[in-house]
Amino acid sequence: MSKESDIAVQQIASRIDAPLLRRALQSVADFVRLPGVGELIVMGCLVAAAMLLADHWDAQSQLLLLLTEHSQLNLDDALMGVLAASFLFLGWAILRNVKYRALLRQRIALEQEARQLAETDGLTGLLNRTALGPRFASLRKAARRDQQMTMMILDLDRFKAINDVHGHPAGDSVLAAIGARLTDVAAEFSAVAARLGGDEFMLFLVHDAGSRAPDRLAQAILERFRQPIETGTGTLIADTSIGIASQPCQRANCTELLSRADTAMYAAKRSGKDRIRHFRPGMRQGLRDRSKLETELREGLGRDEFFPVYQPIFALNSGTPVGFECLARWKHPQRGLLLPELFIPIAEETGYITELSLKMLRQACRDARRWPDALILSVNISPLELRDANLATEMLAILKEEGISPNRLSVEITESGLIADPRAADTVLSRLKSAGVSIALDDFGTGYASLQHLRELQIDRIKIDRSFVQQLTTRTNSEIVRASIALARNLSLGITAEGVECSDSVDLLKDWGCDLGQGFYFGKPLSASEATESLLGGSLSDSALRGGQVDAA
Repeated sequence: MSKESDIAVQQIASRIDAPLLRRALQSVADFVRLPGVGELIVMGCLVAAAMLLADHWDAQSQLLLLLTEHSQLNLDDALMGVLAASFLFLGWAILRNVKYRALLRQRIALEQEARQLAETDGLTGLLNRTALGPRFASLRKAARRDQQMTMMILDLDRFKAINDVHGHPAGDSVLAAIGARLTDVAAEFSAVAARLGGDEFMLFLVHDAGSRAPDRLAQAILERFRQPIETGTGTLIADTSIGIASQPCQRANCTELLSRADTAMYAAKRSGKDRIRHFRPGMRQGLRDRSKLETELREGLGRDEFFPVYQPIFALNSGTPVGFECLARWKHPQRGLLLPELFIPIAEETGYITELSLKMLRQACRDARRWPDALILSVNISPLELRDANLATEMLAILKEEGISPNRLSVEITESGLIADPRAADTVLSRLKSAGVSIALDDFGTGYASLQHLRELQIDRIKIDRSFVQQLTTRTNSEIVRASIALARNLSLGITAEGVECSDSVDLLKDWGCDLGQGFYFGKPLSASEATESLLGGSLSDSALRGGQVDAA
């Protein structure tokens, strides 16, 4: 190629804004400079270059002008030029194909990554609510007509208290651990797990009609959730309530299943938490009734509809009263007298439990001022209250304001309250203990308490659960009670037997070394005035000797 043509090609290449075409045209110039390259090969290469410049009309027209300078060439050179042009065009096509394939792969990868981010919860790695509809539809489409679709809603019990006491970083650690556990258990049962938001999770699976797979899956979840979770602030346990709903796959509806499972989950919470419940149509009416009761509870606290009654506690050896356990009652304006099992769970869920407990404590202190100073006043603390760092301060303030010595107060806690958050429990109980308040472990034998908890939390007394005491004639229960008493005595702890109903039980308990008892044998819960009159008249002591025939309101 002539020097003038070479310069022209270089100039044309420099004006092309497409990098790939510019490199291709530069390759033409480099190729035709090689020794032995004929002029018609130059022409063929320029033809190929002109083909490359189909979208660059100015550059293409200039190349065509160059071609006219090389028109006097023989046939062999022309064939060689066309061949060179063909190879050059083929190379360009390959380069173009490779480039677009790479761009396509990159675009697909980016789209997949964006889709995954849009459908995945960032904290737990589970699917999020956005992904539920498409995933549900795909599972339903793949299922057989005779199979069923089951959906589970999981809501962590008392998760708000974890955030309030330990902080949101600890709460996030709990959620991340829960996500990992759900991922594992879902894989075992070929289920799909998702986080709906907050502390609420969901699983759904396809299974044969009549299969026990949903129950086995739910039970496996409960067992996994009961295992401790290590966080930066200590060891925590996150129990959960599970609601289950099922429909045949051929008519399964995601929205309806979610609604039913959610209703069943709230029924599980009402039944005591850490429970499993299957949806039933009547549950929705129960939720409406419960919602109404929540409103009435809030209003009832403002109208002082709650009041304490007093269960007598007796020394077994002497038959004399040593104190009272304070129990809450609700004088409902329409439904009459309501027992704690109907309203305490609602007070816990709605956050009114501490307000209710402090009201009962203040009134009990006022009543106790009319009793002998030697009598103990025993009050119950909910596991949720143990997570309130200000609880001890508020309780001690009430004792001081009402003129009751802390030595007269005994605080009863449950084993579940200890195991749920040992660190928070220790903070509250240590403060009370240092002020002179005694600590009793309620419902002993039914929960998860260990010797470590009895020692570290400085428990003063255990209360043997009524379910064992009421059936002392059975060998299993009698052995449990005897072992519990022996354990407490070896640890120098006091022992109170709940649910004492007959003289035979009193005799057995005394023989085994139990020092205190309470139950219908000694008397039913009394109003404040009845308790005071019984103490002043001596009828309370006489009732214990006669077998507990004390009238109660």
